[in-house]
Amino acid sequence: GIGSAVSNTVGFFIIKNKMKSLIINKEINVNDINIKAGEIAEMQLDGSYKTKSGITIPSYIDIDNKKNFTEVVVRFSIGEFVVVNTEVFTVPNYVGIVADIVLDKNSPNNVQYFIEPYEKSKNIRRTKIPFTKLSKAEFYWFINSKGKVNSRFKGLDPIADNWLKVSNNCFKTREEARLHYAKTMPI
Repeated sequence: GIGSAVSNTVGFFIIKNKMKSLIINKEINVNDINIKAGEIAEMQLDGSYKTKSGITIPSYIDIDNKKNFTEVVVRFSIGEFVVVNTEVFTVPNYVGIVADIVLDKNSPNNVQYFIEPYEKSKNIRRTKIPFTKLSKAEFYWFINSKGKVNSRFKGLDPIADNWLKVSNNCFKTREEARLHYAKTMPI
């Protein structure tokens, strides 16, 4: 069980890619271990949990105690590229990087993501965004009108994405695009 020194510790499990992560809701202070509230700990291959700052959560803390932890789903990891659907006609979708993950205290199943814009812009700043407005950012390669191989993120311009796809100018790798160009363009 949980020792009396950490009996008030409450956190949230986060299930991501079949590996559990843990968000600590209240500070853990035991012996020389100090883990701050809101810190994320990812499950390691040996089953232990390690925080981003490198602290391993002691095995005597009962993380399976349902009174202290709640399961939620996290769809994106810190550092992952995402497409932000602005749902505003005048503001285009943009690519961002997940900078932090937080839980809404009023609704533990509501995971919010702090998104840092991939390309710096004076109009777009680091913003807290719900997962419903995010999708995994995927990019593809294509040959531009000057015969150069370029890449772009899928979903930023759905019309261009569709046109490149139907015109067979959408490739998973740079090499695949180069080979296609070499086969189809005269020397």
